[in-house]
Amino acid sequence: MSSVTARFKRGGVHPYEGKELSAASELVTVEVPKRLQVPVTQHLGKPSKVVVEKGQDVQVGQILAEADGPISAPVHSPVSGKVLKIGDAEIVGAYRAPVIDIMNDGKFTGEEAFKGTPVVNWDEKGDFLGRIRSAGVVGLGGAAFPTAVKLRPPPNVKIDHLLINGCECEPYLTADDILMRERAAEVVAGCAIMAGILGVDRVRIGVEVNKPRAIEALSTAISQQVYTATFKGAIPSFDIVTVPLRTMYPQGAEKQLIEAITGRQVPSGQLPFSVGCVVQNVGTALAVFDAVARKRPLFERVVTLTGGAITNPGNYLARIGTPVSALVAAAGGTTEALAAQVAGGPMMGKSLRNHDVPVVKGMSGLLFLTAAEAAAAEETDCIRCGRCVNACPMGLAPCEITAQADFLKWEKSISLGALDCVECGSCQYVCPANRFLVARVRLTKFYSRRLPK
Repeated sequence: MSSVTARFKRGGVHPYEGKELSAASELVTVEVPKRLQVPVTQHLGKPSKVVVEKGQDVQVGQILAEADGPISAPVHSPVSGKVLKIGDAEIVGAYRAPVIDIMNDGKFTGEEAFKGTPVVNWDEKGDFLGRIRSAGVVGLGGAAFPTAVKLRPPPNVKIDHLLINGCECEPYLTADDILMRERAAEVVAGCAIMAGILGVDRVRIGVEVNKPRAIEALSTAISQQVYTATFKGAIPSFDIVTVPLRTMYPQGAEKQLIEAITGRQVPSGQLPFSVGCVVQNVGTALAVFDAVARKRPLFERVVTLTGGAITNPGNYLARIGTPVSALVAAAGGTTEALAAQVAGGPMMGKSLRNHDVPVVKGMSGLLFLTAAEAAAAEETDCIRCGRCVNACPMGLAPCEITAQADFLKWEKSISLGALDCVECGSCQYVCPANRFLVARVRLTKFYSRRLPK
């Protein structure tokens, strides 16, 4: 299991990593702006329900929008101040959504409640899941699925592995890397908390070998039991191991991570718990620790700002709702070489068109690329070379799936496995015809929800 050759078996690609641009820098805290826009909903699932009003005074950590259903998550105020308005504004993805505008009073009233000595009291284990749910913790690897839901699998399912994704396989991004290096003990403690909730004793933290300092930091925290410093009460025993994995995209995708570490394959249409696994991100593990040990809501996160067109590439700690413009300013601004902007990584990110959009829980990175880095080519006809088939980690034939989508044959595209696509972009990366394969798969999924049942 500890072999550095461990990896998923099918497909995958080796894009330019670009991590050296930001990996060596220290974590920078972004100055909190005078005005923040906090999106009402920042998770997959049912939208949150606003519980504050225009003109209302709020404190740090106060609930702005509560969870509205079993698959939902609350949103908290990142500052103290006054609610200016509640209305639609542009967010990442170039569409509009409800946001809560807050004027920061600069006092950060209420934040002192989360700054005490962290304590994980295992005699209170029954409260852990509730604290995670109340803190609004969601998957910080990008999916933003409510964490408390994933930590409560169906009662008839036996979970025997908790897998932690520290791969950060997207090129350029190093936000998880710096968390593993600088807060390794708390990350591992968060892993133990989740294992305690699930009732498993096997925890595997998968990290690609291009992050040797992160692997060393986690392994030291585990071997020297540094992570138990905050533990009190009846502490369960855990078998926690750091697993070095081959650097290969998309090593951090759930199904690929499961296969690489356990050798198990999640069947088509099934979820990880069908093979006894739950997968969480290292950033999520840290947020879980903060929620349980500090009762601290999720109102800030680390964002990687990088690329050849940003003055000071690095990792920046920002409050949720902070405009991207504040992060860009903290990084010294962009250069004249700027040719493209992306929210997320280059493989799965979305085009960034507006620096006024706010930071959200699922925002892992912001790329500011030169023309050479963002070189785009004109789409041409498929030449039936089969490279996309070889690259697909799900064993699909993207050329066939998207050919059906071109003719609006959604049912046929679905029958070829479109719904199993993880949208990693490996197929598009190797396509010599520069086909927009992922966009066609997304359209298929969109129309699949509208087909008659």
